[in-house]
Amino acid sequence: MPQIVLKLQDKMVNWREVPFIRLLLPFTAGILLAMQFDFALPFSNLILSGLLFLLWASGRKRGGFRFRWLFGILLNLLLVLLGYQITWHHNELNNPNHISHFLTEKNVIIGMVGKMPVIKEQVKIQLAVRGTSPDSDSMQQCTGSILLYLPKDTFSEQLAYGDLLIAKVKLNEIEAPQNPNAFNYKRYLFFQNIHFRGFAKSGEWKLLERNHGNFLLRTAFQLRARFLRILKKHLPTDNEFSVGSALILGYKDEITDEIRAAYAGTGAMHVLAVSGLHLGLIFLIIDALLGLIKVHGRLWEWTKAAILFASIWAFALLTGASPSAQRAATMLSFIIVGLALNRTTNTYNTLAASAFFLLLFNPYLVTSVGFQLSYLAVAGIVFFQPKIAAWWKIKNKFGNYLWQLAAVSVAAQLMTLPLVLFYFHQFPVYFWLSGLIVVPAAGGILSMGLALFLAESFFPLASIVPGTILYCLIWLVNKCIFVIQQLPGGLITGIWVSWLVVLLLYFLLGGLIATINTKRLKGGVVFALSGLAMGSAGYAFRRLGQYQNKEIVVYHIYKKTDIDFIDGRQGYSLVNGEIPEKTLNFAVQNHRWALGVGDWQTFNVEDTTARVLDTWFYEKGFVQFYDKKLAIVSQPFSPKVGKKINLDYVIVRNNPSISIKELSERFDFEEIIFDASNGKWKVTQWQEECANLGITCYDVGENGARVLKIGDK
Repeated sequence: MPQIVLKLQDKMVNWREVPFIRLLLPFTAGILLAMQFDFALPFSNLILSGLLFLLWASGRKRGGFRFRWLFGILLNLLLVLLGYQITWHHNELNNPNHISHFLTEKNVIIGMVGKMPVIKEQVKIQLAVRGTSPDSDSMQQCTGSILLYLPKDTFSEQLAYGDLLIAKVKLNEIEAPQNPNAFNYKRYLFFQNIHFRGFAKSGEWKLLERNHGNFLLRTAFQLRARFLRILKKHLPTDNEFSVGSALILGYKDEITDEIRAAYAGTGAMHVLAVSGLHLGLIFLIIDALLGLIKVHGRLWEWTKAAILFASIWAFALLTGASPSAQRAATMLSFIIVGLALNRTTNTYNTLAASAFFLLLFNPYLVTSVGFQLSYLAVAGIVFFQPKIAAWWKIKNKFGNYLWQLAAVSVAAQLMTLPLVLFYFHQFPVYFWLSGLIVVPAAGGILSMGLALFLAESFFPLASIVPGTILYCLIWLVNKCIFVIQQLPGGLITGIWVSWLVVLLLYFLLGGLIATINTKRLKGGVVFALSGLAMGSAGYAFRRLGQYQNKEIVVYHIYKKTDIDFIDGRQGYSLVNGEIPEKTLNFAVQNHRWALGVGDWQTFNVEDTTARVLDTWFYEKGFVQFYDKKLAIVSQPFSPKVGKKINLDYVIVRNNPSISIKELSERFDFEEIIFDASNGKWKVTQWQEECANLGITCYDVGENGARVLKIGDK
């Protein structure tokens, strides 16, 4: 790994020596503007043509140096508009032939399997739609991608990229998050141009033809499927197969929850995503093998470049062409061409150039977490690694190698830290220790994986040797990761930062970089301290708001109940006891972290024991939180006695056999809340009753979590 870093190191150079950074900034601004506003610009092609003409004219004008400011303004305007236009057209919803314009109650759809299907409880397929119709008689040509779910059976498990299907399916829009601060799956799929999903039963779909789609992709996916079968044969245990398939082939669908938690908690998750590390190793392996051929001359140099180029892109395709793999392959392509031309390249300019061309092809990549982190990590390694490594000179070769690796980990972490905190809300303290293990091990695992594939293809009987070594390597790495995971204080969780804090942290980093690069301590320190001061002020105001926050949240968890009562940094929760921890964390954890709740107490909603705390009381379905009174109804009433009970809210859960009229006779309240444990058919009946009686109601199952701010009406 240090050898790869040395190939990338550059000194910071003059702004004019990195033209693609200057092109990338306005181009990205145009992309972000289109994502924010998303409306068609009138006369956009005419404006683009006009800007191009003015740009050409200003460049040819005599005394053009005096008018370079005009050339710069026109070029930046052109790039902003270009980024906007490309992004607007990339949004398939803006295509008049998109399937969204032809939907009926139930459609017959013809489409091609666009990626390798994901096989779990069901078979999930990304289907590239080619035609649709209310029936199969008259098919309307259309475009778009959808998620199609099929029952898991012998036929659906055999589907592959390029298969043409016909299915009768009702398509539904991807739902927005149903709980506050939850992961936005709708937004995630939107930036993959997927807006609808549906389910087809066993008798409602049929395979029409095979072997459609791009030949190179089809071949890559077929090879990937074959190599996965080979790995499954030699890696029989789940944890080892999941790590091997992810690290060698970029196939992450088999990653177990245990492995995901261990690698994420130790800061080693990046190794399981094919990235610059993997492509760099392939580059070095092929380059070393080609170096054994003692041939010279310009023809050989270009032949060597072509082989390297084909090798890295073939590997990127084989591993699924993730954003990080695309970035690494594109950047290495620029380096290969530069070497063939006997020209040294500036790494920062090469990074910017690869980003520019990738965004030109797919502007939505700018929203990809992997895309963002991979670029920042490489930039951090190139700038900070040599400076960190220079702090400690170790004469011992092995010790120096380990220190170089640690410097790489620290440099990458330093540059990506603000985004890691923003997206993942945690910080793995021992990332440097896991890096010392997984980074060098990745080279051995990748090499043994390639050796295994070659052996299985040409010498099947000899494959037991690389297969056994591969298994032992992955097993050992997993054991080390599990040990690191168990170290005390290894993972800080619950960190919640806003976009503003992220920008201020990068403002701080910018000051640090400026100080190192310019050697002007005063200006850089002032710049950095300004970012730190603004970030600290924002954090202080956020903390103050958290201490003053009081709210009740009825979460959306399918067929389950979870009600939170949040009092500053304390929280009380009522749940039904059988909610799996993974489901509970997915639904509620982000919101609790966002509110800064540190002290939490959980009780069973069906518990009959009275719970009396400072500001919260619960007994037999009745709750008081500050001045708010609630009744939680989950079963029919006993015969009515006494007068009405005054309440603020009634929460109905678990499909009780009760009418709204009975509730209104028993309680005097402002609103009824139906939580997500109730059946839809039952809630529909209750909603009709509420409408007839003029009673305000809220359906959590349909509308998402109900958040009640204490003090709000």
